[in-house]
Amino acid sequence: MIQKTDIIIVTGKTAIKQEFRKPLEVVETENNVTDTVIDIEADGALDNSFYDERFDDMEIQLPSVFVGPEDEEEFNETSRKYLSYNDSYSYPLEIDLERLVNNLIVFKQRIPYRQINPHPYSFIQPPPKCHFPHHNNSTKTVLVLIKSAVSNMELRAAVRAMWRDLRDPYVRRVFMLGYNGSYQALVDEEVRQYNDIVQENFLDAYMNNTLKTVMSYNWAMKNCWEADMLLFLDDDYHVQPHALIKYIRGIEKMNKTGVYLGSTAIAAKPERNENSKWKTSFHEYPYDHFPPYIGGGAYLLSKDVARKFKVAFPYVKYLGIDDVYLGIVAKKLAITPKYDAHFSTLSNISLAKECSHDPAELVSGNCQIADRKRRLLLKPTIPLPDGKFLTDNSTFNYPLMVNMTQLVNDKLLRHKDSSIPPINPHPYNYVHRPNRCSFLHADKHVKNVLLLVKSQASNVEERLYLRKLWGIHRDYNFKKVFLLGMGRSKQSLVDEESRKYRDVIQEDFRDDYMNSTRKTIMGFNWAAKFCAQADFIVVLKEGYDIDINRTLKYLRTVLPSKQSSDIFRGKLVKNAYPTRDLDSRLFLSRKTYPLEKFPPFLNEKFYVISSDVAWKFQVAFPFVKYFGRSDVYLGFVARKLQVKPKEDSIFVDPPKLEAVAECPDSSVAKIITKECISSKDLLKTKTTPKKITVIRKVKIKSKLPVVDVT
Repeated sequence: MIQKTDIIIVTGKTAIKQEFRKPLEVVETENNVTDTVIDIEADGALDNSFYDERFDDMEIQLPSVFVGPEDEEEFNETSRKYLSYNDSYSYPLEIDLERLVNNLIVFKQRIPYRQINPHPYSFIQPPPKCHFPHHNNSTKTVLVLIKSAVSNMELRAAVRAMWRDLRDPYVRRVFMLGYNGSYQALVDEEVRQYNDIVQENFLDAYMNNTLKTVMSYNWAMKNCWEADMLLFLDDDYHVQPHALIKYIRGIEKMNKTGVYLGSTAIAAKPERNENSKWKTSFHEYPYDHFPPYIGGGAYLLSKDVARKFKVAFPYVKYLGIDDVYLGIVAKKLAITPKYDAHFSTLSNISLAKECSHDPAELVSGNCQIADRKRRLLLKPTIPLPDGKFLTDNSTFNYPLMVNMTQLVNDKLLRHKDSSIPPINPHPYNYVHRPNRCSFLHADKHVKNVLLLVKSQASNVEERLYLRKLWGIHRDYNFKKVFLLGMGRSKQSLVDEESRKYRDVIQEDFRDDYMNSTRKTIMGFNWAAKFCAQADFIVVLKEGYDIDINRTLKYLRTVLPSKQSSDIFRGKLVKNAYPTRDLDSRLFLSRKTYPLEKFPPFLNEKFYVISSDVAWKFQVAFPFVKYFGRSDVYLGFVARKLQVKPKEDSIFVDPPKLEAVAECPDSSVAKIITKECISSKDLLKTKTTPKKITVIRKVKIKSKLPVVDVT
């Protein structure tokens, strides 16, 4: 137990250096208060590793190779020209940290450099033990680490009440605290009563949050190494424990390693205002913006990532803003922070949202801060007089108002990421996806065609029929996949379907009409990553059929003779107006879409897009505000990219698929024959019938012929 103890960093005008040369020395002061004095010699690269707000007025000299001019009198924060993050970026220590950390973890090879960010603090009392019941890896273990200010006793009580109903032996929750003598007696009582506090003897101050974070990783990796996932939260975040843990275990099931996700900040700029609590000086950080990082309020990472962070901390210069610091470490380790809306205060599907310091609000989840931030985010960017709509003239005023063509070209041609934060992230995880799509016997004279079929998850029977209808087609330069969201039923059949046919792409968003655009984005994202050899992407809406032979012949011979790139063709829709009828499911308010009419777009039933245009769309999606109707949304993106959708008669009015009929039992369908066949029996079928007769009762306007398939 430590009483009346403070941490004193002896610096004067000398900076804190790379490593400790002397042991801790205990001295007596005039008031008989025991002070722990850390005496550090000034030698080598210097660092402000141990921030203490009591020494704000001290001048700390940092390495001139990092901060620029050595003459302090010439330094002017307001007139300083900051270094460009995009042009070059280096942060101490300037070593190959990714390789060194991997060598230490895998091969036990010691890192041959001095530590510039040691952590010389001690536990005030023995930390709580962390053990999980023995299990057979079927139940994943989760460690919840909650950063809390020493004085926030009431918030910690509210957090315990919030988690009380979660009785899960595979979940462990602890609070992480620094030291403040004024409250230590109360903290001691909490420890005796709950035994859920980890505390070290550094001063509990805002700019010591990074010390608290380092302490958390050190304790977790040493004392709670059995945890599969680590969830970090601030003590003012309301969560839904049951739903959150279930979601985390679902992530772990799909991605056992490499997980580092939350609410991302892209190209965030350092705060240079002297009066801000987040003020970051040029000495501390000389670049114009930070690397991508995840907000510290709520984030998740897997054990392997946590271990890499823990090993790397001593070799990365200290910065007091903990979430930014983790972003810097992640960059040096080549770990990419990923956005997940379930951890974002601004998301409507968030399972963790920021609250005030009112304990009652925290427990109830009625978080005014989160609601206010969401309202600001959804505030229309274009002010309009009442009852008026904007006219779509030469300028298409739909967020984001950026030079989209330049943004996309920077990414595709120069491999340069945009510094603009995305407004339409796609934070969903694969439930099923095929492996990398390879076109066998590739011939540069034969165009590779990828067919994306948008389908409802519950329509298992229709997909089985289409496979049988198209299954006889043998073309090594043609691939087809089905795009699904998560349905309310038949998921076990979808799982079996995916295992058998390996042509299902499914993510964990809800499969409904207004998520049609998410399905399109999912398909384009998968194609860009796993099927980049495709020359054309054909998109077909469920419920429709196409003559594959005729379509492929057209794409490979007729169309290339007219146009080889910049292709976006289908049934063109012009002069379409938003529905302002309140009773319509397609109703659009003036705030949601303030323009008088939509830009030209292609009907979603059937269209083709060349790969060069598809990859542009895929890069642009995160920067174009989400809109639920996928055909209209693609029209928005095309307009912002100056891509002109064109009418093409071969893609107009594909024949409607009527071979799937209703049967009395919802688990069976009338397919191919007149008999009602169960879904399970269809999945067991291994051979394709020798002859399939398709009878359509509708009048076909398309040029695609109706034929018997044999």
